[in-house]
Formats: sequence, structure tokens, C-alpha cells
Amino acid sequence: MIHSIAEWMREYLVEMIFAWMATMLVVYGREISRFFKKVTRKYHLVFRVLIFIVISAFGYGWLTNRLTQFLKNELAQCQDLTLVGLVITAFLLLGFLADKKNQV
Repeated sequence: MIHSIAEWMREYLVEMIFAWMATMLVVYGREISRFFKKVTRKYHLVFRVLIFIVISAFGYGWLTNRLTQFLKNELAQCQDLTLVGLVITAFLLLGFLADKKNQV
């Protein structure tokens, strides 16, 4: 049974990891935005908007893409039981983090 679940998970690793990344951006997006707003506060509006676009469109996209590929390669090598445990643990951890931030 564990083998069947692990095989199914391997087929959808990219989608699951992408869901993790998206969830992290939702849970921590406010803090990330606050940080960059604080750092760029002293600059002109046009420059702040450009930084926002670069970070949002390219930074988050690039980071999500790279982390997804890295985690997919690493998780694909895990043994069946380890993979199932890690995937379930990751989803539970994200749920607890979201709950802690009052987003559940």
C-alpha cells in the first residue's frame, strides 16, 4: 500500500511542491512585502514600483521554479516510506503554520 501511495506521489511531485511554495507565499507574503517596503521606503515611487515588479514577477517566480526542481529531484530519490512521510509532514506543517497566522 505504501508503495502505491509513493508511486502516486512521485507522479504529482511537481504539483505538490508547487502547492507548498504557493502556500508559503500566501502565509508569509505579508511579511515579505513589509520587509521590502521598509527597505525601499526611502526611494522614489517609480523605483519602488520597479523593485516590486522585479521581486514579485521575477523573484518569486524564479525562486519557486528553482526550489520546485530542487525538491523534486531530492524527493524523487527517497524511499517509499520516507517520501510518503515527508509529503504528509510538509502538508501538515504548512497547515499548522497557516493556522498559527490565523489563515485557516
